[in-house]
Amino acid sequence: MIQHVVNAYESKDDTIEFEAIRYDSFLRFDCGIDAFLPNPLGVLWHYTLDLSRGSVREGPLDDQAIELPRIDERRTGHPHSYLYTVQQPSENEMRGIAKYDRLRDTHEVHTIVPGDQNSEPIFVPRNDDSEEDDGWILVCVYRKASDTTDVLLLDARRP
Repeated sequence: MIQHVVNAYESKDDTIEFEAIRYDSFLRFDCGIDAFLPNPLGVLWHYTLDLSRGSVREGPLDDQAIELPRIDERRTGHPHSYLYTVQQPSENEMRGIAKYDRLRDTHEVHTIVPGDQNSEPIFVPRNDDSEEDDGWILVCVYRKASDTTDVLLLDARRP
């Protein structure tokens, strides 16, 4: 099951590169208990669609549970080097921001304390001509202890 797409782009003749958050299953109903089972957590997955051969190569890019991926929107439909996601430590928690560096195959994390929750990270470029990760990550964080929301503005190069 795929719910949230990172990006897709043509990489060479009749080949499309596609990244998304993938789930082993989704919305499974258990007739024995007459209820939906908890959904598994999603992981970052890469697909290469070879249109001329009618084949797909696929595999995970990480084993961390993440959600709500975003890239520099100027890269939509083109190769991207960085993506920003929400970490999902459990089915009921979305806290922490991860920056994936696809060139180095690494990721960095900005942690959010347990009990707090954050929204999806939005990349804001410094200006129209700035490099792909030259800008900020904008994210809202709900603070449980104070029942308030903060807006975080993180340096996208060093979250």
